[in-house]
Amino acid sequence: MSIIFDLIVKLFLKIVNNYIIIVVYGRSVDMEKKVKILFKCLFAFILSLFIMMVVDRVEAAEVVQGKVVKTLYGSSSDILGTGSLSFTRKTAVDSSNNTYIAYCIQPTVNFSHDASCTRTDTALATSLRPSISYILSYYDKVDPTKKKHENANLSDKEYFITQMALWYLLRGCPTAGSNVNCSSSEWSGFNNFVFNFDSPSSSTYKGLSKDVAIQIANIVKGAKSVTSVPTASIKLNADNLSFKRDGNYYVSSSISVKAVNIDGGHTVSLESAPSGTIVTDSSGTSRTKFGVNEVFYVKVPTSAVSSVTNIKFSLKTDAVSNRIYDPYGYDCAGGAQDITIIKPRVIPVTDKIDFSLTVNSAKISKVDLTSMKELPGAHLVVKDSDGQVVDEWVSTNEPHSIVGLVKGEYTLTET
Repeated sequence: MSIIFDLIVKLFLKIVNNYIIIVVYGRSVDMEKKVKILFKCLFAFILSLFIMMVVDRVEAAEVVQGKVVKTLYGSSSDILGTGSLSFTRKTAVDSSNNTYIAYCIQPTVNFSHDASCTRTDTALATSLRPSISYILSYYDKVDPTKKKHENANLSDKEYFITQMALWYLLRGCPTAGSNVNCSSSEWSGFNNFVFNFDSPSSSTYKGLSKDVAIQIANIVKGAKSVTSVPTASIKLNADNLSFKRDGNYYVSSSISVKAVNIDGGHTVSLESAPSGTIVTDSSGTSRTKFGVNEVFYVKVPTSAVSSVTNIKFSLKTDAVSNRIYDPYGYDCAGGAQDITIIKPRVIPVTDKIDFSLTVNSAKISKVDLTSMKELPGAHLVVKDSDGQVVDEWVSTNEPHSIVGLVKGEYTLTET
């Protein structure tokens, strides 16, 4: 890439240099020729950029080495226990020596030897990518802790079932109804299977109830129900958020999150909050990590807030997704089958909300309606909307001040 870039730069500079010599250093050239020369310079520059973009795309094409691991036989006791169906189990190794489980795309083409395979966007139909992602990650999602996406952890039977489910989908076989088969003279692999997608447990192979047939039907049925490759997100739910005074804190209403494809919990943090502000669970324990189904609260110390003020600060949450499965297709050289793999990954997700805590004060008087003078000796109580006492006092000859009132409804009573 760098060699091509250097050549392009040298060519462009030579053309520009010729233009300068002709135009600047005294050679007599009319205006029309000057414009043509300048146009050639610009054209050469634009062409060079186009060439660089094309070359960069070609160089960026990912290449993996498709490798044969072993031949799987349906007649093996741990798979079907009968029949003549067989094919190879494969892996793909990238340039960083990462190994992925690989599956063949065309059942009618052999993959009997190692092959160099180049990633291509046309190997997998866009409309089928969600279903392919579902099929290839099926056993990994059953129990994520077992990491079935790693080659050593996926059994031969699970590989066999996954490969057959993929071929069933890619061949456009029926995926609904009962007593369904996909017989073909081109490839007889499905000729002895009868699938029941209404009741997958009734699926058979050669008239016998076989777990392989049942699992293929289950996976294909599930694959047809997905419409997009999984993603992940998290959103803080704090609509109509309010604060109430509770002892030495202003306590927020409950906060929760709406999480998609996140099981490992999330971490909350405060930004620009008053000193001493904490996040707690329902029991009042200060924490920063919560499950996606837990609610939590923000507590602002009353000592950190002046009598009349408006405080603005933020709450942020961060999480990491479950494994996301991206399917990729590869064109293999040497007449070998094209292959597909999934690359599990996790993605960081985040969300943030802004708070506004407004604190007010009030003066309350007990006065004579005629003289408008203060009436001492009255016992007065102010309660919030939950019936909690905010303040109580006995009136004097001076108005009574209440500080630290947050937005809300209050009731004044005389007892």
